[in-house]
Amino acid sequence: MQKLQSETEEFFPHQVTALLKTRRERSRLQILILKAALVRSFTIFLNWLKFENAIIEPMKKEKILDLFERFEQASLEIEGIECWSARELQTLLGYSKWENFLKVIEKAKEACSNAGSNVTDHFPDVRKTIPMPKGAQKGIEDMALTRYASYLIAQNGDTRKEEIAFAQTYF
Repeated sequence: MQKLQSETEEFFPHQVTALLKTRRERSRLQILILKAALVRSFTIFLNWLKFENAIIEPMKKEKILDLFERFEQASLEIEGIECWSARELQTLLGYSKWENFLKVIEKAKEACSNAGSNVTDHFPDVRKTIPMPKGAQKGIEDMALTRYASYLIAQNGDTRKEEIAFAQTYF
């Protein structure tokens, strides 16, 4: 126990390390730390992973630059407001299915509402036309996400994805 406390004092205040008496309390603390990482900062999350002796390979500079360039290219300006297409952001954040991404958007909308903001100001619905075989076109649902909406989506996304980790610092 003494060794565990000395290792954790680098990352956590003394009051928190005192809670690590039992394995069950440690598990509860780990869950709280994960939740705090979503709300506060990616740095706290990395410290927790170091605490757990997890092997993390830092994101390569080339990957960061590539993601930055892709996020910048995907941004649009509508009536003087910087925004991103939800369909494009879906692929940028590593989600392959629209249905799964919609779940993250719904959580972000709830956070926006709880913060007292008008959801329709940050998540307006739009229609997008996509090409179909034989020259036909099809209208699909999309959203024009503000930077704030994109930030909320990044905060509510799957933190195991590198793209989400990047987006949490980008937005």
